[in-house]
Amino acid sequence: MNLLRLIFIFTIMASHVFCEGLSVDISSVDIKDFPDMEMQFRIVDRTGKVVSKLERKNIRLYENGSKIENYFMQISKDPSEIVLVLDDSGSMHNYLKPLVKGIRKFIRLLKPNDLCTIVAFSDTVRVLAGPTNDKKVLLRSLRNLQGYGATSLYDGIYKAAEILPEFEKTAIVLLSDGVDQNKRNTGPLSNHSAIDAVTKAVHKHIPIYTIGLGRLINRQELKDFSRLSKGSFYYAPSVNQLSDLYQLIARNLKSDVKIKYTSPSPQKDAKYRNLELEVFFETFSGRSNANYFAPGIFQLQTTGFGYSAKENQNSRDSMIKFRLIDESNMERNGAKDFMQTFIQHLGK
Repeated sequence: MNLLRLIFIFTIMASHVFCEGLSVDISSVDIKDFPDMEMQFRIVDRTGKVVSKLERKNIRLYENGSKIENYFMQISKDPSEIVLVLDDSGSMHNYLKPLVKGIRKFIRLLKPNDLCTIVAFSDTVRVLAGPTNDKKVLLRSLRNLQGYGATSLYDGIYKAAEILPEFEKTAIVLLSDGVDQNKRNTGPLSNHSAIDAVTKAVHKHIPIYTIGLGRLINRQELKDFSRLSKGSFYYAPSVNQLSDLYQLIARNLKSDVKIKYTSPSPQKDAKYRNLELEVFFETFSGRSNANYFAPGIFQLQTTGFGYSAKENQNSRDSMIKFRLIDESNMERNGAKDFMQTFIQHLGK
């Protein structure tokens, strides 16, 4: 066997050392101390477990194509704010005991600074407790679960998204054993649609973790809630799995990884930056991208201008000249449309 053939075989083998199997989710990019950056992410394997035993050799991070060599990595200890959304309809009546057992395990795994709210949905949506970090209050509120009525599933999600703040470390953990439907089983009960509910969460950057209980669930819909909001879907064929699933989700929510590094492009030029994160663990790999705009410090100058009222608006606007100079004396200039485009980019 000649050398070229050996090289070819080795290349084929090397390309199959890692295969896709990790879900990588960049949950936040913090630029408030720019050029010092802070990024949080979570890696989940095919079984729904968070991969927490990561080392530097498992991580590759790039900003605008430049590999970040020097960074600090740790498990995030930032407090979370979570809403537990519980199906309290009639179909859950016989499942209340194992459900409460699972929720109790979840609550006990919360950290002292975590806030939790418990929302139950049936004919209406009720806030049973919270937001609070008092575990006794949360545990007592579970006595108010009734297991009676129809299923206003979408309103329950919408209410949870209303409660949670934007741009914080938040999550919705949803349990349902059915679909949104009224007492006659002729259609949805909720005032809000499924699209309304998930859009409310997505716009506030809130991941939805869904647990589908039993065989009557709309599995695809629950998966879509999680996929669109960058959460995870878990299936419980019977109530016997609830306790373990709630325990798994609680641990996963507290397993975010935090990376701190200094941007290789420290200029405050308000330019669009791309982040690419690659993770290699055991025989699996995953990747994710995120973007941010660098902050900018600018001097704005305009030239004097005049125009005739007989001119059309486009002609008048073209006479308005703007000149932007950043802190590095880099200069950009243009007319009114240039300034409007620049301002739109800053708002993204």
